[in-house]
Amino acid sequence: MDFSLILPDMLPRLWSFALRLTENEYEAEELVYQACARGLEDSHKLPRDISPPDWMFSIVYSIWRADPMGHARRHCTAKKSSLCSQHLFQKNVCGIDPPR
Repeated sequence: MDFSLILPDMLPRLWSFALRLTENEYEAEELVYQACARGLEDSHKLPRDISPPDWMFSIVYSIWRADPMGHARRHCTAKKSSLCSQHLFQKNVCGIDPPR
């Protein structure tokens, strides 16, 4: 099976899933892009007992889970708190964790 031929049909569902996770269209697009790159690179590792879409959903989810700053951005957007913005600034620009 050529994974690159079946991947395009999965894209709408993967993007929808990524959008639900990220709650941001740009981040969803980036997440799907990263997942597709990983899926194509590792397609030879696709387990025989897992469907390709399930495997790709797993990749999307694992990339999303591995991005703690993405979670912080979503949390800040939901709260619209200046404290969150300050925390992200300190974390991204200064490389420090502010006191809690």
